[in-house]
Amino acid sequence: MALIFHTSNSLQALADQCVADFSRYGHPPLAVRQVVVQTRGMGRWLSLQLAQGLGICAGVDYIFPNRLVDGLFATVLPNLPELPDQEEMRWQIMELLPRLLAEPGHAVLFKPVHHYLAHDPHGMKLFQLAAQLADLFDQYQIYRPEMIMAWQQGDGWFKKGLYRHHLDLQWQMVLWQELGQRVNRATIWHDFLSTLADMPLVAASSLVQPVFVFGVSVLPPFHLQVLHAVGRLVDVNFYQLSPCQHYWGFISSKGEIRQAERRQGKGADELLLEEVNPLLASQGRLGRDFLNMVLELESGYEQHDLFVMPSPRSQLQQLQHDLLELQEPGQQQSWSSQDNSLSFHCCHSPLREVEVLHNELLAFITDHGLQPEEILVMCPQLPAYGPVLRG
Repeated sequence: MALIFHTSNSLQALADQCVADFSRYGHPPLAVRQVVVQTRGMGRWLSLQLAQGLGICAGVDYIFPNRLVDGLFATVLPNLPELPDQEEMRWQIMELLPRLLAEPGHAVLFKPVHHYLAHDPHGMKLFQLAAQLADLFDQYQIYRPEMIMAWQQGDGWFKKGLYRHHLDLQWQMVLWQELGQRVNRATIWHDFLSTLADMPLVAASSLVQPVFVFGVSVLPPFHLQVLHAVGRLVDVNFYQLSPCQHYWGFISSKGEIRQAERRQGKGADELLLEEVNPLLASQGRLGRDFLNMVLELESGYEQHDLFVMPSPRSQLQQLQHDLLELQEPGQQQSWSSQDNSLSFHCCHSPLREVEVLHNELLAFITDHGLQPEEILVMCPQLPAYGPVLRG
């Protein structure tokens, strides 16, 4: 029983491993098995792979990481009160902020907020600020649970460590304390880890089933520590995409190297900083940090590599090969004019982007026999493209 990381540069290889693990663990006919995914599209694709590999895909519930964690909390701590949602917290903040701003003792502390809300006759700024703060506090509970715990205990969090330079944000701590959120994700997270550590192994093992996390490349420490604790009871299987088969947690982007040189007054060689592959260093920061976070786990995890070596016969395959081997891009090669494995299109509007995408997809389907399950369209701001796509 442990955290088991199946790592590959091929999504198909990960899906095949997931199919094999489903067969190995077995699946009672009336049971529902939960698989954690990052997007609903990934869940649909994995359903097709499971159906193809097992003959049928039934009784599988695709959930997001927060729902898995909430379910584990409710299983181990059955008497949990209902947590207030962001919408409820927003209205509480809207009620509290004007009162705190009016108190003489908070005049200096809340000066940035008072300046922002000085000209707000209709309360629109207050409404928007309350929404942002509710979202921020929700993220604090996931990404800064120790800070939330310290706030509730009245600890001078902003006077120590990295946060001593952010005393101008201390009003957030006062606002949180006034909200009185004594039961929140941070406190539940702490109680969960404590309860699970003290619970007899046999009793705890009967509460949870094997966990499957597919295609989720990055998790915050909050979730990883929960799954690490569960990993001593049952297998927690990660199926993780990684572009590189070597350890790449030491690389830094050009921007990070320059910042370190200015901050330390030393050169990159003295600081032992390397870029190696510019694309991986600049675009793989989240994956790099998660890799280091996993390696910092004390024990209880296994690593299974399922990497597939691409043959560099096209521009895209050469790029994938350089990433996989953690090497600098080679010298410029002469590729065939028919090689369109990697192409860039400069478009003047979202409408034109969609038109070009439509034409390119038709060409790939017609000329290369591309199937719908082999197509993935990624977009940073999908709502902005909704009207264009419907048109």
